[in-house]
Amino acid sequence: MVLGVVLGGCQGPTVAMPSSSSRVMQPGSPVSPPVSSSAPTPSAGEGLVLAAAREWASRWCGWDWRDPHGARESRAREVMTPDAGRALIGTDSDTWAREVVGTHETATCAPATVQLSTGPRTDTRAHVAISAARTVRNDSGLATETWRENRRVVLAYGPSGRWLVDVAVVGG
Repeated sequence: MVLGVVLGGCQGPTVAMPSSSSRVMQPGSPVSPPVSSSAPTPSAGEGLVLAAAREWASRWCGWDWRDPHGARESRAREVMTPDAGRALIGTDSDTWAREVVGTHETATCAPATVQLSTGPRTDTRAHVAISAARTVRNDSGLATETWRENRRVVLAYGPSGRWLVDVAVVGG
């Protein structure tokens, strides 16, 4: 089963049918922030950090067997720092062909929950905790799991001047 190879860092899968009321998105789809009346409104800078992490999650969390090998990685690297993009380990082509394309595997993710974590924070750097419910379907069936990542997000200077997802961090 591809989960151990492709999904590094995930919690163990459980078999379940997705709720008909849950919103499921395909990789690369826009992600809207979760709405909560009791959550404090983030400052403008914090909101940009959270939005950058959500955008990255929407590009990285899911995949589709019909995509060419490496498409998921390319989507994610567009909103990552160069160092983090180079460190991003995707699925090797043989595994992709055998375990994803060969079993018609598709993974869809609910909109990611992103929170600032307790890691060091400056005007140009913050740590975030990202999680999303992921549903993986293939010829063998369906599995749902919780996908989690802790990442640093940095303000990139230069032409883009935007927040980009950086390297994975331990514990936030």
